[in-house]
Amino acid sequence: MISDFATLFVYNKARKAPDSTHPFGDLRITDKFWVGMGYHSITMITELYSKFGSDILKATSEAASSVEWSVMSPVALGILVASIFVKEALFRMTLRTGEKLKSDVLVANAYHHRADAASSIVALIGVGGSVMGWPLLDPVGGLIVSGMIVQTGVVMIVPAVKQLLDFEVPSDAEAKQNIENLVHKPAKEDKNVIQCSDIRPRTLGPYTLVDLQLQLNSKLSVSAAHQISENLRQKIMTQLLGVSEVLIHIDSEAHGRHSPPTPTHFSTSDIEERVKAQIQQLLDNDVRLNPHKDWIRRAGHVTVHFLSTGLHVNVNLIVSDVFGRKVIDGSIRDVVALLKEEIEKMDEIKTASVYLEIENI
Repeated sequence: MISDFATLFVYNKARKAPDSTHPFGDLRITDKFWVGMGYHSITMITELYSKFGSDILKATSEAASSVEWSVMSPVALGILVASIFVKEALFRMTLRTGEKLKSDVLVANAYHHRADAASSIVALIGVGGSVMGWPLLDPVGGLIVSGMIVQTGVVMIVPAVKQLLDFEVPSDAEAKQNIENLVHKPAKEDKNVIQCSDIRPRTLGPYTLVDLQLQLNSKLSVSAAHQISENLRQKIMTQLLGVSEVLIHIDSEAHGRHSPPTPTHFSTSDIEERVKAQIQQLLDNDVRLNPHKDWIRRAGHVTVHFLSTGLHVNVNLIVSDVFGRKVIDGSIRDVVALLKEEIEKMDEIKTASVYLEIENI
């Protein structure tokens, strides 16, 4: 019963909301709890093994010398039979509750009751043998029960240690497959979604945390990319039971986490300012642009794209609203080509695109 109260405490503690001292909650407490319970089970049988081992030697020796053993009371049999039924009832109730609440700690505690019931059956055989005049069965049954306790302890410790060390467990593999099935539909519906890769679920107590890489159209705006990732995040969290958080890394191109993009030694805003300054310098000093100064105003918004082929910039060139009423001729093409050529001469910039934006519209 003590383990039942401890299990309920751990169950509630693991689901406690994050606070200042536990910013991510205390999700690891269930794994720590089962390591402790397993360790306790294994250390507890050390004395039992020593005791029953000496009893077997004693029983063998006395059997050989025909020394008569004292026979246990039949009351012990009745107590053991009752305990088997009680433990089996506890197993069924706890298992039903654990499956309903999707709690691994309650399910594990249920099978702990089942192991107790099984060990009581073995003990029943041992005590029954003693009552029937076969005293050797009692210590042998004790040894078997001890082995079952060790096995239960190992079963508790191994999965908990794997989760503490972030090994992939069966629930992680199942979650990964469910997520792959879930993200396949958005990739087909939205043409801006290229692919979803590197899905890594991780079990933390009663919950599953997921991080993944989402490759999107490299020319998307930040807000559009964020909206797509948020839609996917909410879909995973609402449709997959037990997922408490999803971290999505947005990529413009495919790459594994072991080959990330090379970091740059300059800021993106620095590139934008340099491009604007370069265009302004051309407008002020390049004689080739003198015939067009009546309708060219300035550089507008600059968008920087970091691609595997190099740095690409999109430049909006602000032009006079009078230009909108003029006939478009070859001079416009010449201006755009000239600016594109000069921008691509700048350090780090691989390619550039220039777009016209009419002023005050």
